[in-house]
Amino acid sequence: LLVEMANLAYELCTDRGLRFVYAFPNDDVMRVRQALLSWQTLAKMVEWEGPLPPLPASQPPRAARHEYALIEKPPERLSRPQVVGASEIRGQRDAEWLKWRIFDNPMVQYDVHAIGDPNEPDAYAVTKFYRRQKVPYGHIVDWHVTGDDPSVSEELLAGIWRRFAECNAERFSCWANRHNSLGKALQEAGYEEQAHSPNIDKSPDQFQYHFSVLR
Repeated sequence: LLVEMANLAYELCTDRGLRFVYAFPNDDVMRVRQALLSWQTLAKMVEWEGPLPPLPASQPPRAARHEYALIEKPPERLSRPQVVGASEIRGQRDAEWLKWRIFDNPMVQYDVHAIGDPNEPDAYAVTKFYRRQKVPYGHIVDWHVTGDDPSVSEELLAGIWRRFAECNAERFSCWANRHNSLGKALQEAGYEEQAHSPNIDKSPDQFQYHFSVLR
């Protein structure tokens, strides 16, 4: 019955143009999905959390190589990310999804940061604010960077830090793989992964996503 229900769900997903499904099941469920449905394990995502970096108060900012802006209306198009290796899998964003999820149906108030043309940004990030144990946090919800130029990630992250500081956040948080562009940018900024996580998947320190490619 489990296999029949899963195959029906996969057919519906395939009919809608979806390439893969993912989730973070617990260990017992994952063993069943691996045995019966050929699910695979993705790279682990860990939490990054820490104080905001100090912003220069007396020195003028260096000239930016890329145009940064906070955008208030959805872009018309999104640049596609680079092609990934055969062993990697990456979800795609498009402008329609961003408009629906962030601009038209927000769960909270979001800020959208963009690098490049606001109507077709080369990179964007979505952030929000919340409190953890009464401490004001800025949280990076979504991150999309095209290409390998690290200065794009650096300047996108710099814009995020400025926005967090303007809104009186004291600390930041996000979830990222240390090998993607966000994880690399955070490491370049001097941050390290945190060894704790929500009580999900019986894991003390990481989100463990699992997926199945739809054929």
